[in-house]
Amino acid sequence: MRLLALSGLVLAWTLSLAAEERQPWQFSAEERLTLRFDPSKIKERKERYRSDHRLSVRDSVTGNNASDPVSPQAYVIDGRRDPHLFLPHELFDHLLSSFHPDATLATRQRDLYGREIRAMGFDDVEFFRRLHGAAAPYLEVRERNGSPTSRSRCRARREALDAARSAVRDLDVILYLAVAPHSQLASSTGEAARLRDAESGCQ
Repeated sequence: MRLLALSGLVLAWTLSLAAEERQPWQFSAEERLTLRFDPSKIKERKERYRSDHRLSVRDSVTGNNASDPVSPQAYVIDGRRDPHLFLPHELFDHLLSSFHPDATLATRQRDLYGREIRAMGFDDVEFFRRLHGAAAPYLEVRERNGSPTSRSRCRARREALDAARSAVRDLDVILYLAVAPHSQLASSTGEAARLRDAESGCQ
């Protein structure tokens, strides 16, 4: 057991070094999850979050600060610092907020991501046209089935992501350069299996 734990630490350390030399869209799902759930990395990210938001350790643990989502059982991802820790399907869902039924929210999100996409040299109008065509079946499923844990919704998302990758050049680059920097997440550490399943399309 100790050898396995040590091997895990070595793998996380090796991947951490590699992260400094690779682009965020170049990681596999397993590499992302290994780094994401490594206890030492979780601790580092929590400390950075507290420092950035001027939260004391006591407030974070006791919950005295209602705006602090960090608990002893939670991990934090800030896409500006650690974009490679997001899985593609998570960023894809964030991107699809550009087609939210609330027109005001949808416009705001398209404007936000559109600025980044134009800065990368892409035509954002054509990008969103192609993206909507590829994702339309999934958007319909998402409208009908509000549960984010639905397996049919999970499979539809994976099909839409594959279709969008075929329809849009460099989609993954866009996800990690245009979407991830505007994404943050604080969640439970006990969900690696669920995330792995979701990334595979719940097959």
